[in-house]
Amino acid sequence: MKRFIRIFKEFDDARIQAMKEYPLDEILLSAFLAVLANASGWNEIEQFGIAKQTWLKNSSRWKARSTS
Repeated sequence: MKRFIRIFKEFDDARIQAMKEYPLDEILLSAFLAVLANASGWNEIEQFGIAKQTWLKNSSRWKARSTS
C-alpha cells in the first residue's frame, strides 16, 4: 500500500486549494481499494470509504479525519 501512496503522491492536484478537504493521494487510494472490493459506482466507493475509514487510517499514514 505504501508503494501506491508514493505513486499517487506524484500526480498533480489541479483542484482549487481552498476546496481540498482530503489529499488527492488518499482519495485515489480509497477509490482504488473500493474498486478492488467490487464497488461499482461513486456511491459504493463513498460507502466503502466510510465503512473502512478506521482501517484505512490505521493501515496508512493518513491523518485522523472525520467524514462529513
